[in-house]
Amino acid sequence: MGCWGMGLNQSDEYCEVYENFMESYDEGRAVAEIREEILSKHLKEFDKDDPILHDVYFALAKAGWMCCDQSSEILERLKAIIESGANLDFYRELGADDRDLALRQKKLRAFWDSLQTPRAKPRKRHPAPRERELPDLDAGDMLAYKAPQGQRILIVLDRIGWPAFFEDQLFCCVLKRAFVRQELSTMDPLREKIGLISSFYAREFLAPSSYRRIGTVSVPEGFYAKLYPPGWNGQMLLLEGSKKDFQKEFAPLEELELGQLLAGKAPEGLSLYSRASKVTFRGSRVVQDYIKTEPREKKDTGPVNSFETEKIDRLLARIGVDEDESFYQDLDKLIYSLGRDAKNQVELRYAYGLLMELSQHPKSSVRMAVLRALGLMARLHEKAPLSEKEIKDRIYAQWRQGDPVERTLLKIIMEDLRQSRGWQFVLP
Repeated sequence: MGCWGMGLNQSDEYCEVYENFMESYDEGRAVAEIREEILSKHLKEFDKDDPILHDVYFALAKAGWMCCDQSSEILERLKAIIESGANLDFYRELGADDRDLALRQKKLRAFWDSLQTPRAKPRKRHPAPRERELPDLDAGDMLAYKAPQGQRILIVLDRIGWPAFFEDQLFCCVLKRAFVRQELSTMDPLREKIGLISSFYAREFLAPSSYRRIGTVSVPEGFYAKLYPPGWNGQMLLLEGSKKDFQKEFAPLEELELGQLLAGKAPEGLSLYSRASKVTFRGSRVVQDYIKTEPREKKDTGPVNSFETEKIDRLLARIGVDEDESFYQDLDKLIYSLGRDAKNQVELRYAYGLLMELSQHPKSSVRMAVLRALGLMARLHEKAPLSEKEIKDRIYAQWRQGDPVERTLLKIIMEDLRQSRGWQFVLP
């Protein structure tokens, strides 16, 4: 059994049981059936009173609560484990000191209390999405589709083929102006300003029935690689578009016309980051939940005015106690906001401190989100007080246990830090 903290979900056994339970639940199976299968599997290996099974019971109780289908037998066993002190004795054998045991006792009580109030409704099932394929479109294809503002024009610029573990995407632009149908046959797309540049997975692209081809324009071969050559930092993370983007109003992209873009005459220094505030990118959407919207009292120095610190404290207090699906969604928003929204040195130190704390979270996806946020902070905030040693230690640790996808993203983060801070990395 591997454990890394006093929280209920800070053990390998708990995480594995809970994740397996929810995977089966999302496949449509009955809660009682899943519970019985997991219990039977573990009882074949361990005696029912073996403390190794404590985390199995904890995970099953949490999963049952999430699905509004608790087992009285599991709850009775859970109550006996907590009230007898058996779990504390087990942790004492594992080497926990008195301070750790006091914290563990607090976590156990809080966990038990949380189970006494039923959820209003069961967790939704999240079946695997139905796979879609990218439409058979070529670079230069010009499409018309209906939007609230009128007829929109989309031009396919390239088809992006990532490494095997990423899906292909269509790299496209949408013209800023909306047209009436009669204009489509006479307008000159090369003279029109661009409103959106983004890339789209199949599930986020327009449905085939919602658009029609109205012509073609000449696009240089391999245009994406010309626009964002190898080594350009961040393109994989910031260019992911959403189907909602097709319906929005666009501000012109620094007065850039399609013809200028295709001819390589984009304004000097034009970069994705300078466009992000004007053009719709999934990665640049504003995260309002943890940012104050009233005017800030000070601009350069002073208290932490940009963040809702009380709301952040309440969220962080749930770590190890109440980490349900909504918690991880909120935590992801917070981490992104910490990397982006600090406005002065005090706020940067505050944000950096929280990110360093969260970098110790047991869940790999949380640690990866923190490292991406640190890379973002390095790019956007030249004076951010980043510790090269601390961040390198976190990156190397994640690299050693990361899978191929995570290692690819870590390479991008390291490239961000190399370009923005001049740091050099030697992979373990």
